[in-house]
Amino acid sequence: MTGGNEKQQNDEKVCLTREPSTAENQRGEDLNKISITRGPSFEPGALSDDDSKRARRPVYLGAKKSKWPPWVLALIVFFLMMAGLFIVVPGFVGRVPESPPPVETLPSSSGELSDHAADAVIATSFAPLLASPDLKAPRVADALFNEPCVILETQGALWFRIRLEDGVEGYIRRDQLAAGSRSVNPAGAIARVLVVDTYKRIMSHAYQGTLLTEAPMGSVFFADYRRGDLFRVIMPGGGVGWIGGSGVLTGPVSEPLATEDDPQTVFASTVRRFFRAPYVPSGATLQGISPEGAVFVASRLIGMNLSRSTSGLINAGEPLTIPEIDGMSDLSVLREGDLLFYRIDGHDDYALAVCVQDSQLLMTLPNRTTLRLIDLIAPEAQQMASKIEVARRLFP
Repeated sequence: MTGGNEKQQNDEKVCLTREPSTAENQRGEDLNKISITRGPSFEPGALSDDDSKRARRPVYLGAKKSKWPPWVLALIVFFLMMAGLFIVVPGFVGRVPESPPPVETLPSSSGELSDHAADAVIATSFAPLLASPDLKAPRVADALFNEPCVILETQGALWFRIRLEDGVEGYIRRDQLAAGSRSVNPAGAIARVLVVDTYKRIMSHAYQGTLLTEAPMGSVFFADYRRGDLFRVIMPGGGVGWIGGSGVLTGPVSEPLATEDDPQTVFASTVRRFFRAPYVPSGATLQGISPEGAVFVASRLIGMNLSRSTSGLINAGEPLTIPEIDGMSDLSVLREGDLLFYRIDGHDDYALAVCVQDSQLLMTLPNRTTLRLIDLIAPEAQQMASKIEVARRLFP
């Protein structure tokens, strides 16, 4: 009996000290977990089976829907990029050169310009001088851009009577003048600039600027800055503009400009460039030119600065005698640059013919609206020769 009791006690101890089973371990771990329930809790049996299934379903939170379509943002970004590309960037680039670059003085730009006695300068590309303060009055001459003048008198609120440097006087509209002479008396100028192209554009900025004016051939102005091939020039009225170095002559401020080529050849070839240009009495630009206007412009390119009127040219150079053969003028003695003054029936003023290259004359013809080139042996030239009263030689 004693042995049986001891065996039963030993079995009980083994049962009490055995390891827990896997199922028991899992249940212990589940008891240590924190459960998260969906929505409010309900007592068991309070919900139907369908409601209980819906309560156990997972909940997903989505992003809040925007009021604007997705393409609106892309459109705004596109317009901002275009505005920056075509408005902001060009404006910034166009103003970069305005910060004065290092000044490059010309090697021979020493000397100062003497004070000019002008009261005003021509503020437009060119300005016609009229015989009276009336838009229908005959044209006396053309004044070029930035030409200085002296005001002689005022006619009403719209007109001035002025005198140009070559002595020509006439009436001009007030809005074609700029008061003062700073553009021809510039302090600190580094170069004198002369236009040799038919027209030269002057821009508001060095790059991508707007057009301020077109200066015709023969116009003179002064530069106070130079950046490579660009010049900043002083404009009538005190403003500034930018001009390229092509199609212009530059030189010292205090000396007249002249081309380095043969003056006689340059003069004759420049006059010849006005062949077929519209003829306007006393005109001096490609928009309307006269033979005396062509002589005036060509002379400025070689530093002669002749008059723009026939009365002023009739004493230029040296007298020239044209011989006669068999009662006809021998025009073969003419050279490039010779001036011939003749009378036209019904006109008191002289008409002018200019000898150019290839033994030709630049002149006007009756019933023709442009300047013409006539061979010296042509019948028109011989007819004109019979009316010559004065001949002058500019290049002896």
